[in-house]
Amino acid sequence: MALIEVVGQGFVGLTTAMLAADAGHEVVGIEVDPDRAEMLRNGKPPFCEPGVADHLRRLLGQGRLTIEGPGYRSEEPAVLIVAVPTPTRPEGRADDAAVVSSLATFWDQRRHELVVVRSTLTPGRSAILMSSFPALRESYVHWPEFLNQGRALRESRRPDRVVVGTGSPRAAGAMAVLLKSFGFDPELPRWHGVMEAEAVKQFSNAALAANQVLGAEIARLCERAGMDARSVLSSVALDSRLSPELLGPKPPLVDSCLRKDLTALIASVQDEDAARILSASLGQAEAQRLAATGRVLRHVRALPRDAGVLIVGAGFAPGVSDTKGSLLWDLLPPLCTSRVEVWDPYAEDGALAWMGPAVAVASLGDALARASVVVLLVDHPEVYEVPWSQVLAALADRGGVVLDYCAMFHPAGTEDPLVLQVVHGWGTSSGCRLCVE
Repeated sequence: MALIEVVGQGFVGLTTAMLAADAGHEVVGIEVDPDRAEMLRNGKPPFCEPGVADHLRRLLGQGRLTIEGPGYRSEEPAVLIVAVPTPTRPEGRADDAAVVSSLATFWDQRRHELVVVRSTLTPGRSAILMSSFPALRESYVHWPEFLNQGRALRESRRPDRVVVGTGSPRAAGAMAVLLKSFGFDPELPRWHGVMEAEAVKQFSNAALAANQVLGAEIARLCERAGMDARSVLSSVALDSRLSPELLGPKPPLVDSCLRKDLTALIASVQDEDAARILSASLGQAEAQRLAATGRVLRHVRALPRDAGVLIVGAGFAPGVSDTKGSLLWDLLPPLCTSRVEVWDPYAEDGALAWMGPAVAVASLGDALARASVVVLLVDHPEVYEVPWSQVLAALADRGGVVLDYCAMFHPAGTEDPLVLQVVHGWGTSSGCRLCVE
């Protein structure tokens, strides 16, 4: 089996390294952040997902995966995989400086027969990379990822699709051998030109984002008309062409990747007319998030000044540690004069250190007993262990409210009067004037 070097040991890079190690390859994970590299060597991944930490420690203990820092060098033939972040620049474009730096530092034409970039790139960026590194063209492959946080380890082993962009027969042949070594069905890969593969990733996320925005807007329309959005959307999503996971009554684009990639795609399009629907989706998403924030503020201001606010969940999905796109960051600035607590045991290390006067709490039960406004952003497993009948009764006694932004309460047709009184969802507010203003 070949030596595989994976630059970047975040969400995509680490799961790719573990996939290769499971397939029997000798794998070196390269992490340029010394602190993160040391953390990984000690068996602690930089993100939270069930099973990842245990499997990382197992692979390290077996010697199938080693972690190296920025000074790593080797003379052995290897496959180089680059999976570093491409964050959004202030003007909206994706910043691929880390990809350029990784190639400049670690790519060696003499020993890397195959170079695979997994980082997200807008259409045309790979061509610019290859023009910057002309000798790269014959060995370059773009293999975009479509992993869901919280399920990445499982999905990396059994992906629903493998999209590959190549610019030469030599690179395509080497990539086919690599994918076969991972145990993928030879019929699974979809082969494209490099720019097409970039576009598949970008347009997939644009479609996901647009559907999230549509679901959130349908929920708002239902609410204003006195309908239960959960009931309506659950039947709409029975159409096999649609997804109930996307058409949900929730504030949209809390997944940082969807927001980031949609912004970068819009910024990269030269023809404004061509990007009109994408721009409209992004603009409407911002309006919906503003409306969700305003709803919380109105409820807080309707209570005594010392009323406590509890925000439950700082990520975007159960068990996920990524907080970058969370509605939490929209809520905290306008709540800076309120007593705010935040509970999320899964949030990545240091993520909650920048909350200003808000306080991270360890005990969900104690925080619920203190709060008058509870904002449910993420239904982590622990949330379902709460004795909600008691919590809701206590909230009702002190005139409190639960703003359910993760669609945990209000299953279609609920008749529980306490839930109807205290729990106001996105699309189900029981006629509350503070929700629909």
